[in-house]
Amino acid sequence: MCEGSRGLREVVPNQSVPPPIREFTVSTGAAQSTLQDIKLPDTAGGYTYCYDGTTPALANRTLYWRTQGDTIEINEVSLNYNLVGSRVKFRFVDTPLLPGITVHESWGNVVVLVPTVGSVHKLSFPHPTRLEGRGISGVEGGLMSVLAEASVNTARECQHIFSWPASTPLPSTASTYFTQDEESIFVLGNTTGQLTCVKLGRVRGMTSVNSLAAPSSYLGRVWTSLTRSQQDMSTQPTNFLITLLGGQLSLLSVCRDHKIRAWSLSTYECVLATDLVQFTAEAGRQMVSGSQGHRLSLVEGGDGGKEQVVAIYLCFQQHSQFLLVRVNSLAGQLAVTPVTTVYSPDYDLVGYSASERGLVGVWTSSEGDTVVR
Repeated sequence: MCEGSRGLREVVPNQSVPPPIREFTVSTGAAQSTLQDIKLPDTAGGYTYCYDGTTPALANRTLYWRTQGDTIEINEVSLNYNLVGSRVKFRFVDTPLLPGITVHESWGNVVVLVPTVGSVHKLSFPHPTRLEGRGISGVEGGLMSVLAEASVNTARECQHIFSWPASTPLPSTASTYFTQDEESIFVLGNTTGQLTCVKLGRVRGMTSVNSLAAPSSYLGRVWTSLTRSQQDMSTQPTNFLITLLGGQLSLLSVCRDHKIRAWSLSTYECVLATDLVQFTAEAGRQMVSGSQGHRLSLVEGGDGGKEQVVAIYLCFQQHSQFLLVRVNSLAGQLAVTPVTTVYSPDYDLVGYSASERGLVGVWTSSEGDTVVR
């Protein structure tokens, strides 16, 4: 064999006996009927630790999570070590979990941000680097999982519980973000377009809750009726995310009226509203939203501070397409410029990911087959 050559070998973990799971029940004070009042899709995701080649405990190590109703199950898996205490389940009684759960690494901790219809929670676990030297006697190649010392207090130590008015619809979507200053940001939205921002500080008890201004507060290039007494339902965000725009933390959304909007999470004012149809071949036509709704996602690998490239899935009754736009700051104002358009196949979109290398989507056909393109 030549010097320096390498080979690949498949490693199959021992799954003959599933790791035991520990369950914790968290009371948020929600009414028993809450779970029946709102129907939300179950979600799942994963996070692979940042491995720089110097810390063996981080190699081939992933944190998975999935939700079912008011319960989240978190599972840590390593292909290099046998992890002890690697499965936990938190049940937030009668409080369904919202989409928007994210996992982050911080100094010495692994943070999971969990939004529900009635509360938000920051779950903190010790980082694998803090547990690297803590082997488990009697377990060959055993290490403690970051979840090994989890308890019900993990979900209670840093949380905020809402008291929504009876006339206010419950949230149906959310987005989360973890800043470099270790501040946890949650934005929750309901079916009327109302957006609520919660910030949990690094120090326990430092919590702020603010409502984002209505889109009509933005009077730039978008004509808005000043005599309108109620917020137009067409301005309701169908999907949103938290990111840096022009160096400022912002909420970026795509709305039912086919506009991209942005709010500053410092002033909570709407600072951008731009029609997206004008960047497509259907410019000037009256387009009607399709059944799946519009979505947006950041293009991975971009310059996150000065500008963002956003991949937007526009679902119309006539057809669906991906529109890539660049959002940047010009003379202190946010501006949107088109990059390219890609028409999507006539299937139901499950999810997609965009990077500098290309765009990959997962669909289901009318026959129930999975299509990846």
